[in-house]
Amino acid sequence: LHPTLLSALEGIVDQLIWFRESWYEDLLRQLNEGLAMCYSEAYTNRTDVTSARITPEMLQYVQRLVGAFGINVEGNMTSSGALTQETLAKRAQAAAQDPAFQRLKNQFANDFDFSSPGPKRLNVLITKLKRWIKILELKTKSLQKSFLLEDRCRFLSNFSLSTADVEMPGEHLELQTMPYYVRIARFMPRVEIVQKHNTTVRRLYIQGDNGKIYPYLVLNDPQATECRREERVLQ
Repeated sequence: LHPTLLSALEGIVDQLIWFRESWYEDLLRQLNEGLAMCYSEAYTNRTDVTSARITPEMLQYVQRLVGAFGINVEGNMTSSGALTQETLAKRAQAAAQDPAFQRLKNQFANDFDFSSPGPKRLNVLITKLKRWIKILELKTKSLQKSFLLEDRCRFLSNFSLSTADVEMPGEHLELQTMPYYVRIARFMPRVEIVQKHNTTVRRLYIQGDNGKIYPYLVLNDPQATECRREERVLQ
């Protein structure tokens, strides 16, 4: 690749880190996943749900939630480049300095402390998960539904055809009748925050050099098998 193109691609990827879920959106998603896990276990023990116990796998999952609390920096950095690692570290530092983050983190750790001896009942865990899901849902609903690109991603905001010759994402996934691929002319100024089906994503709009505007959903590391499903339900 040409150095200019390579530099532009690295800059775009680095900026997309700011499209990741916030710590409370990430935690809310994981809590919903944990609740689904509990419901599955409750169904397995449906003849006597009140006596069902928390499985070791569930207990480990809760312990990971308490330890990370929406910020899994080490896991996110495993396969990231230097610039991306630095950006992730800045995001984690900013979240850790949020007074609301510290207060909720302490409450969360106390609420999900299962270290005391005695039976660990499944229905107790379900009640706690549902309570915290409501807390975080109220927080996410009270926040802005969009943001300006220039406030967080100056490189993308200033990007143009003169910056580099970069083709639109996904251009090579479709067969072209003509030997021409649309290139990025600019990134549109406003990014939407989409909340549907226990998932929060960012909708980014990119204008091509053909004048058309293309919407893209930016998801937080979805599994490859879930990409098409996420695209369908979140449009």
